[in-house]
Amino acid sequence: MSTYKFTLSEQFRTLAKEELREEDDAVRLDAINQLRDWIVKNPAIKHCRTDDVFLLKFLRFRKFAVHQAGESIERYLAARQKMPQWFQGTDPNADPLASIMDDCPITVLGRDDAGRTVIFIRVASYDAETLTQDSIMRYVMMMLDTLTEQEEVQIGGVRIWMDCTGISMKFVSLFHLSEYATMIDLMTKTMPVRIRQIHSVKLPKF
Repeated sequence: MSTYKFTLSEQFRTLAKEELREEDDAVRLDAINQLRDWIVKNPAIKHCRTDDVFLLKFLRFRKFAVHQAGESIERYLAARQKMPQWFQGTDPNADPLASIMDDCPITVLGRDDAGRTVIFIRVASYDAETLTQDSIMRYVMMMLDTLTEQEEVQIGGVRIWMDCTGISMKFVSLFHLSEYATMIDLMTKTMPVRIRQIHSVKLPKF
């Protein structure tokens, strides 16, 4: 039985109600308990978090449609099993993630007036000479997993600015064409993050 209490500002309470169908405490608690019970009784799921924050990630991602939230959890768990190289070894204090973080390619700038978390990405900050596709994706997945632990991010979503100044062909070649679809699917359908806007500047011509 969930004991969750909503402690965010009225702005996020209103956003949750108007955009995510998170009508009130009773609706929220009922959905949390339904989803937790579904996980516990699902024979296909062996190991999965069932704490309130984790469940709310997916309920808010799917606008409190419990069945769809459950399907999203299955997709997320399947992705972690299928692509362990992108989800395991995410200690930020150990290389290669520590080295990537030193270069600060992803910076969280705060929240805008609409409650969206603003993320600034300097694409050229990734060292194309030493990094691999897997290490970059591991860093991105770690950042998304960490950010979506914040309820403000779950409700308000994110607004992304990508600065492509100085991006090299060497960097572009790190990513295999055959896996672009997988990466896009992860970002838009699997990871429980509401991407509200993406802006890109200084896109290369190649």
